[in-house]
Amino acid sequence: MTTDTEGCKRLRWFFGLPYLPRDEVYKGFTDLLEAAPIEAEPFLEYLLETYVRDDSKFSTSIWAAAPSADPPTTNAVESANAHYNGLLYYSTPQVHLAVKALESIQVSTNLTLISIRSGRTNPRAGVNEVGREALQEAYKLYTRREYTRLHYLQVVGYHCQLE
Repeated sequence: MTTDTEGCKRLRWFFGLPYLPRDEVYKGFTDLLEAAPIEAEPFLEYLLETYVRDDSKFSTSIWAAAPSADPPTTNAVESANAHYNGLLYYSTPQVHLAVKALESIQVSTNLTLISIRSGRTNPRAGVNEVGREALQEAYKLYTRREYTRLHYLQVVGYHCQLE
């Protein structure tokens, strides 16, 4: 499937699911299933099993919420873990290497905290500032019932693209 096909455009709508209230994610998923291309079935099954079902590996309470200026993410945790793993090349590193790695992480964390306290933060990848404002506006229209759930997911999916 090429990225410019109608099916691919419809798959982008699934990026809107994290911006639904937790109790509406399953309904949103089923709304989107009707529009999804048949060749995406393995992907959709994975989403259902891993994220959408009540007994999924990653509960909607972890990742689904209304859009905000600074949406919740695990990127910082994943980044710290990747940074730590990158500094330690062996499963049983020498003590002085582990200490050096931890000191490096501490410096990086302190710099991040200083920038947050001073109000200087990096914009989130995936949604630019205009996109964030559009997400918030779309959510307002959705909560006022001016957008159907499907239309809301389409609008949000359009704004969730890598810069």
